[in-house]
Amino acid sequence: MSFKVEKHNEGSGPTCPAGAFVKVHYHGTLADGSVFDSSVQRNEPFEFQVGVGQVIKGWDEGVTQLKKGQKATLTCPPDYAYGADGYPPVIPKNATLTFQVELLEFSTPVQCSHILLKHQGSRNPFDRLRNKEVTRSKQEAVSGIQDIRRRITEQGESFEQIAKQVSECGSSQNGGDLGLFGPGQMQKAFEDAAFALQVGQISDLVDTDSGIHIILRTA
Repeated sequence: MSFKVEKHNEGSGPTCPAGAFVKVHYHGTLADGSVFDSSVQRNEPFEFQVGVGQVIKGWDEGVTQLKKGQKATLTCPPDYAYGADGYPPVIPKNATLTFQVELLEFSTPVQCSHILLKHQGSRNPFDRLRNKEVTRSKQEAVSGIQDIRRRITEQGESFEQIAKQVSECGSSQNGGDLGLFGPGQMQKAFEDAAFALQVGQISDLVDTDSGIHIILRTA
């Protein structure tokens, strides 16, 4: 038996790309029809990053063929599921699994750089890179980030170079680059601001427990 994706409705919007952070409902059965796992029965959608090996091959390849709201049956032979060893005691050896899957929603990861100035009220008012305590007030941090934003947006100075010089986050060593991240991986205010940006845009000031930031969306 080969891997198969049988779609049951159209869904909406674009197809889910590899690397997206997804939320799905699923109902998994063995060849004899017995249920071995079901988010539907628990009423707890399952969230993961698709296409990066966090789940079985059948899910990575199947979910990336679906659109938001689309339902499908995934037939996963052993090499698309748990292989020759299975997953004792739940999944027998060489088991073909069938999943009823619904892609509830997905979001693509973003990549951003940021510049952070901490203040006395920050969660950790210490600059580890420069090995010094941060003594500025919150207003001084706000004024400092406002000035940095003007230097970048009005005077054309390099975001990357300023981040290396003054940002009080470990990412400053990489020019402020935080790499790819998805929902739930950053503080909410930071995440909301980052996901609202278009590539190449710089945020207004963002206030989090860490301090005062500006964010540049790079991908």
